[in-house]
Amino acid sequence: WKLLGTTPINDARLPRVVLRWRVQKTGYETAERAGDAFDGTYRFQLAEGTLPDSTVRIPDSQRYFLLTGYSPFLYEVPTFLADRFEVTNEDYLEFVRSGGYENEAYWSHFSFVRDGDELSWEAAVDEFRDGTGRFGPATWDGGTYPDGAGRLPVAGISWYEAAAYASFRGKQLPTIYHWSSMTIFPAREEIETGKEVRLGIGLFRSELAALSNFSGGGAAAVGSLKGVTPFGSYDAAGNVREWCWNATGDDEHYILGGTSQDPTYLYTYGVANSPWDRSSVNGVRLVSDEASSDSITTLREPVSLPEMESIEPITDEIFQVYRDLFDYDPIALDSRVEFVDAEAGHWTQ
Repeated sequence: WKLLGTTPINDARLPRVVLRWRVQKTGYETAERAGDAFDGTYRFQLAEGTLPDSTVRIPDSQRYFLLTGYSPFLYEVPTFLADRFEVTNEDYLEFVRSGGYENEAYWSHFSFVRDGDELSWEAAVDEFRDGTGRFGPATWDGGTYPDGAGRLPVAGISWYEAAAYASFRGKQLPTIYHWSSMTIFPAREEIETGKEVRLGIGLFRSELAALSNFSGGGAAAVGSLKGVTPFGSYDAAGNVREWCWNATGDDEHYILGGTSQDPTYLYTYGVANSPWDRSSVNGVRLVSDEASSDSITTLREPVSLPEMESIEPITDEIFQVYRDLFDYDPIALDSRVEFVDAEAGHWTQ
């Protein structure tokens, strides 16, 4: 971190690029922010008290809902707390060893439904076992995670397991609006309808994806990369995808953010899976919402996936026009190195 000074700061020269900020004041929570090119004024809302390092505060504000495939619209979520990191194997082991799978109380705030039929708690939980038949994520063996994987995000859990773990921690699964609020900076009223706000959002999301784990390999230890959202949470893009509360209305639940094995554009896609799905890339991040129960109920309502079938396909003639845009002459490039300059010390030309 580079110290800029004590506010008000009027003479600092800063590049118009995506920057990260930290603001500290005695008696108040430290605020970290990222995203949106600096335009001369930056406002922070500080809350009194302190927060654990593992927690970030997401202030209430109007934001654009910008999952790919949905028409953008403004929404508002009351101020809430979110986990800075995805739930790790170490975290989840506490749930397993505390008898989380044997305690029906953690599983009592939802129903188990498969193909339209409701299952009992005993029958449902009996399916959530690891590779050796012990209770636990599908990626574990012997009731625990692999050696050295404690700081990796837990993976291989169903929506039901994620929701039960949230209950164990006294927290909640984020709704898709909570999750989006963590990854989008507030809409700015004065440029709300202009190009700048759309460009800023697109720029920041591309920057975030570039700094996150879309390596093509496995998950990385939480917080080990520099992909940080506007309010200080890590790994929302890539690494493992994160279960959200909302259903689609088709017995599926949203699971957002993409994985280390996905192309970067899936970070912003509205993806939904069966709540029984225990793929090796399914993880979770929790939130604590202090809003009224009425607000929570509204935010948890089912949200349909976009009806892609309603999009009219283009004709063969128009497709050929698009295809011609990508034609090129298949000739040898005959590339060659004409000079190399590495004297600058910070780059090679």
